[in-house]
Amino acid sequence: MDFKKRLRRLAIFCALFALTLAAAFGPFSAKAWADDSLDVKAKSAILVDYNTGQILFEKDADHIYPPASMTKMMTEYLVMKALHSGKISWNTKVNVSDYAYKISQNRSFSNVPLKQDYQYTVRELYEAMAIYSANGATIALAEKLGGSEKNFVDLMNQTAKKLGMTHAHYINSSGLDNVDLGKYAPYGGKNDSNELSARDIAKLAYHIVKDYPEALHISKVPLKKFTAGVDKPIQMVNELYAARIWDEHE
Repeated sequence: MDFKKRLRRLAIFCALFALTLAAAFGPFSAKAWADDSLDVKAKSAILVDYNTGQILFEKDADHIYPPASMTKMMTEYLVMKALHSGKISWNTKVNVSDYAYKISQNRSFSNVPLKQDYQYTVRELYEAMAIYSANGATIALAEKLGGSEKNFVDLMNQTAKKLGMTHAHYINSSGLDNVDLGKYAPYGGKNDSNELSARDIAKLAYHIVKDYPEALHISKVPLKKFTAGVDKPIQMVNELYAARIWDEHE
């Protein structure tokens, strides 16, 4: 998937993410109003007030879409949860499987090329995931926490249910389509994708902000060089930052 196509695919959820994090909202309650007077270009969006829990704005918030890289928000949440529980630390070493290695070598996806003769720290892989949306790094973290990506996806769906994400259905940790993962796809058919609604992502965004606010200190970084295990540093560009720059030049 080329860069321009990937940005357009993310447009729905980039707009949503900007709205939700702007308010850093609390538990949902009855909506105050919901129409399209804000002229939000996204097909689906929701905005909730932090203090009152009122839904201030929503637009087709329960429609289910393939979330692409926004899938990684759940992986970020679960990594943060494991860090806080003491299951892992930022310095925990992570090996790279054949699967994570192969996906990471495809630079047409968001990726930093990983090596199998190098042990990465959780922080190195997390930063690649949260800043650059690196798919191979995400898979390596999922395998570290779950023992396999399939086990980790089970945990993703269990957590989604606990968080009240009623339309959420995860089949992988990265957000790539199964057609891109090929034989490595842990669940679903060849043409399947993860499925989420704007309301689901809003609830997840709330829990990230509420439970692990330090996650935002990493995900908001616009640019950072990835130096772990590479001969030449790789400039990681945050996809939300890149989408804004792209929009300014359209």
